[in-house]
Amino acid sequence: MLNKKKTKFKRLVIFSIAFMFIFTAIQLSTVSINTTADNISIKPISSFQKIKNFQPQKININYNSESSQTKGLLGTDTLIYGGDGESIVENPTITDNGGQNIVIGFDLSPDWLSPVNPYFRYSNDGGITWLPENGATGWLLSDNDYTCILPAIDFAGDNGAFGSVLPYDQNNWVTFNFPDISNPDSVDNEWVANSWLADVMMSEWHSVDACGVNSEYAPSETASGIAIWTGNTINNIHNGLWFGWETSDGTASTFVVYPDEGVTKYDFEADQAVNDIDLTTGMYYQAFYRFNDESSEQYPDGVFLRGVQLDGTDAWVNSWDTLVHIPGASHPNIKATNGNCYLVYEINGGIGCYYSNDNGVTFDNVNIADNGKYPSVSLIGENIIVTYTKTANIYSSTSNDKGKTWIESSVTANDVSQSATERTHCVDVSSNYITWTDTRNGQNSVYFDTAGISAPIITIESIAGGLGITTAIKNIGSADANNIDWSISFDGGTFFGGDNSGTISILAVGDTVEIKSKFLMGLGKTEITINVGETIETKSAKLLLFFVVGL
Repeated sequence: MLNKKKTKFKRLVIFSIAFMFIFTAIQLSTVSINTTADNISIKPISSFQKIKNFQPQKININYNSESSQTKGLLGTDTLIYGGDGESIVENPTITDNGGQNIVIGFDLSPDWLSPVNPYFRYSNDGGITWLPENGATGWLLSDNDYTCILPAIDFAGDNGAFGSVLPYDQNNWVTFNFPDISNPDSVDNEWVANSWLADVMMSEWHSVDACGVNSEYAPSETASGIAIWTGNTINNIHNGLWFGWETSDGTASTFVVYPDEGVTKYDFEADQAVNDIDLTTGMYYQAFYRFNDESSEQYPDGVFLRGVQLDGTDAWVNSWDTLVHIPGASHPNIKATNGNCYLVYEINGGIGCYYSNDNGVTFDNVNIADNGKYPSVSLIGENIIVTYTKTANIYSSTSNDKGKTWIESSVTANDVSQSATERTHCVDVSSNYITWTDTRNGQNSVYFDTAGISAPIITIESIAGGLGITTAIKNIGSADANNIDWSISFDGGTFFGGDNSGTISILAVGDTVEIKSKFLMGLGKTEITINVGETIETKSAKLLLFFVVGL
């Protein structure tokens, strides 16, 4: 009887192995056919390009315990980096993944005579603790004769985050890639700085911004974001506007930039440029202060907004639509997601907003505050948050009806009254998180706090293998979450099954729910992408028949 059972088991194993090899052969044949059919060669666009690429050494800097806080208490000011009497710390920027992972960047110079370099600190628990514990991670770009200021970073979905800085009296552009925003030293996903050598001579730069793009809408396979700059060239382009992204022909990376080097004159001048991509729809927006226009009757000095639909190629670059022109406005900031776009700006001493709830087709405008400067806008759940300075304090206004009405908070973000600086790049906001330049200690420091908005924060708490994938999703925010779309997808290794999606109807504050992949079979390496609302996490693993291992 035992021998019969063994014989049946052997037959089952042999049948499974035979089935696996037959199925593998079919799959490989199918992949080969599809790859050939879909192998469309995209011709590189001849334009202003960057032809040099290197990665400066990433370092940690140490400072005394009084100049930073490793732990913070949400709802109170947390010191991210403070000067020691001689150092200069300013121009903060912030991004997050829609959950607990946050990155803050800033300018740092050890003293007035030393060059400025960009540095970063990050939190993986919603701003309670900050890493590195006794330092900041950055690049000594100055060692390569680069002087760069005003770092800008933005979340890029499954591509992590993307950033750039403003060059100063030089001909090189620098961009940053943060494939894993939770760990700068992640294996195969470490943070990287890239330098791109311009092929036209620039004389000076004026503004910079960066927006992340996910793999679905990226204009090239290697692009994780689009950078935008304004500046002058030596061939009479004054206050020109440029934007671009990384591309590759498989052998060398370049940075394709528009317009091309043949441009010798613009119809207008530009400054204060910002951009953002709706990662859910692929709508791309650029806003900037447009002035000295040759058609001044049609376009008097003010904020100009244009948009274009991304499609995962570079075919859209000449298909812009003019969306909004706001005479008399300045210092724009923009955020887009889920088909909504919010453009905030200074006007008549206060803060205004143009908003769209139909993916940029139509816009309405509303007044947010009668007094304020240097606005920054973000979204968390159904709430829109705008921060701005007023009387050396950081104020915020919120809307929970998609921009139609706004309420200004009576409590300032900075706990010490009139300690905030008031100038360009002095405050930034991402989701419910605020960072700003503060002078309470008699010198510039960078601080962090939450906006105090009741909103859900959805985080991926754990990812486990075994028979498929099981993921724990938790609401760590201060409000219940409703109708949360989620998906689990496998890239490579599967013969069948695995991918799954659904909607969590409600997730109360503090609650956890599990989502699972479908039954699968496969062999070899795979990349697993988990999307929950706006939170995205990617893991490498191995498939062993019906099992997921190596997480």
